[in-house]
Amino acid sequence: SEIVPNQQTIKYLMKKILIIEDDKSLCSSLEEILTTEGFEVLATPNGVSALEAVPIFNPDLIISDVSMPEMDGYELLAELAKNESWATTPFIFLTAHSEGNYRRKAMELGADDFLIKPFSVDELLLTIDARLKKSEKVRQVSDDRIKSITKSISFSLPHELNTPLSGIIGFSEIMINEADIMTPDEVREMAGFINESSMRLKKTIGKYLNYSKLQVLL
Repeated sequence: SEIVPNQQTIKYLMKKILIIEDDKSLCSSLEEILTTEGFEVLATPNGVSALEAVPIFNPDLIISDVSMPEMDGYELLAELAKNESWATTPFIFLTAHSEGNYRRKAMELGADDFLIKPFSVDELLLTIDARLKKSEKVRQVSDDRIKSITKSISFSLPHELNTPLSGIIGFSEIMINEADIMTPDEVREMAGFINESSMRLKKTIGKYLNYSKLQVLL
């Protein structure tokens, strides 16, 4: 008979989770659990292979062991933090260590949560759900902020551009029409007004270009 996805599975469809775990048995179990829940899952054995996979797989959340060969979880998290595209991806550590110094180091590096082995399936899913919800809320706040800024700019930009442009056009027309009768001091004065308006226009355009770059990054 056809398997009908439950509501929880539907909720997670299209969400991608990257698992970094060198324990093949645990890694296989995590893959099976998360795939059953509706996630798209990719597993790698260490931080080196994970760094290669991240830009291709583009995960919504990362689950990583701490102790691994070649590159451990701490080193991986530190490398991801260097890239603006991945620095905000929710990151959950898996570890057999329950000591506070391990948790403190993870949080200082930017980890979002910590699961102590052994953990239950419910603990795993609740932690993932909480982190995805928080990430979505942050993204929504960011989107709302961008929309607000865009709306503000759309109202203010025409005025900010037209004011200095009008000055440039007006003073340059005076110079064209009255060039024969203007004194050198008057020419310098008009040129000063044009230069001042030009610099204001340049500053406004620069702000708009910086905002456009910010939008691309977000």
